[in-house]
Amino acid sequence: RPNVFVWLPQVLRASLRIQCPKCNGIAITERGWIFRRIVDVNASCFVLAKEYACNSCVEAASESAVFSTCDSNVLREFPSDIQSAFPAIMVPGTDGGLSRTVVNFIQACSKSNLTLEVAHSIVVDMHMARYIERKAAFEASAAQAIQSDVPDSSSDDGSLMISEPKFFSTFDDIKGYGGFIPPAAYLRPFFDGINGVRPDAALWAGSVVIAATEIMTVPIVPAISIEKKPPTMSNHTSPDTGSSEPKRKRRPRRCQNRIMVNGEVVICGLMDCPGRGGQKFCKNFSGARYPSNEIGGEVSVSQDPEDLSKL
Repeated sequence: RPNVFVWLPQVLRASLRIQCPKCNGIAITERGWIFRRIVDVNASCFVLAKEYACNSCVEAASESAVFSTCDSNVLREFPSDIQSAFPAIMVPGTDGGLSRTVVNFIQACSKSNLTLEVAHSIVVDMHMARYIERKAAFEASAAQAIQSDVPDSSSDDGSLMISEPKFFSTFDDIKGYGGFIPPAAYLRPFFDGINGVRPDAALWAGSVVIAATEIMTVPIVPAISIEKKPPTMSNHTSPDTGSSEPKRKRRPRRCQNRIMVNGEVVICGLMDCPGRGGQKFCKNFSGARYPSNEIGGEVSVSQDPEDLSKL
């Protein structure tokens, strides 16, 4: 069962006058009770309020002769303490609104730089989580009733009968659970706080097209913009490309020329050997050119084909 909030502002202040929002007339006639749907954090609740008809507007055949104490254009004329006692923010031209808790949550998401879609998905998850909990509790209670075999009626012949448990309704069943979640576009005025942004009027029953200046705005604190500084050039940054990746150190190359020392083939391996430019420049290979070789031992420069094939 949804929660119902009875809205009687005259009870809060006996001297409060209910005026027509169009002509400010006080000659009004009570028409009865109306209810408005309010989307709360995890479920929908309802506001029950009085509906009035302005006598002057009725005589003038005005289309806006009927109003209620929970209409946004009526609420804004009340003193601030009376306005703060109302638990929701109504959307002009619609039959519903959002609770102040949901509005505060949406504003917090906006100030935290979360997108409207993220804020809407959180509200959807909260509503669905409550529905799943209620459904699980109902099914557990029904299963317990079947196991206990407690009869609730008897047939005409005196035999006991056990009633079959009812199934839990779907989320949006208006005759059952009656869940309702407005689309993300409906939250946009509360998310942005900008006039003229509102959802399609057909989303709410009985809604009408209204002027942009009639949209109730909720002021929000603008998001803080952080100034981005250009990346500084580090010691490992290439001045040409501006890349921030460090340069790779080149490993020093050793001379890889194969030489024959004392009849064995070895690698020269010297760091400062000019042989890195070619075999003919190798200090150890050209023993005749560099008599004082750095490997030690006798360097063979034989031109024998068998010896050269080993190199």
